[in-house]
Amino acid sequence: MLPQVLFGIGLVGLSLFLLRMHRGERERQRLEPGDRRAKNEAAARFRRRTLSSALIGVAGMLVVGGVLIRHPVAMAIYWSIAMIVVVLIIVLGTLDFLRSRRYLHDLRVQHLAERAALEAEVAAHMKRRADASAAETDDEQDDEERDLT
Repeated sequence: MLPQVLFGIGLVGLSLFLLRMHRGERERQRLEPGDRRAKNEAAARFRRRTLSSALIGVAGMLVVGGVLIRHPVAMAIYWSIAMIVVVLIIVLGTLDFLRSRRYLHDLRVQHLAERAALEAEVAAHMKRRADASAAETDDEQDDEERDLT
């Protein structure tokens, strides 16, 4: 009985810790400059993670409350509800993982495209600079040839 209660209290404590972390991260993201898409993604991520963290706390309370139930039918219903909460936590975690992965992939593609554009711009600048340098060298050689004649 005591391990079950301690485990449930631990889950509630973990839930409170995670909720506090998510809130702090959300406040930091609100203050940072960013485009609308990044802010919308951060808000959606905050909602998903807050709900998951709150459900962890609910699961902890259900674990602690399970100690009080003695009737077999009530216990079966009670633990079925607890299992539904656990499944919801797993589903939300999986959805958060997939959505975050997709967002980071899109960011990577965008950054690679921007990098390719910058590299092309640098290459064009270097080519213009080399062409200008070659033209100067040709002009200097022409001037030297004129001076010799």
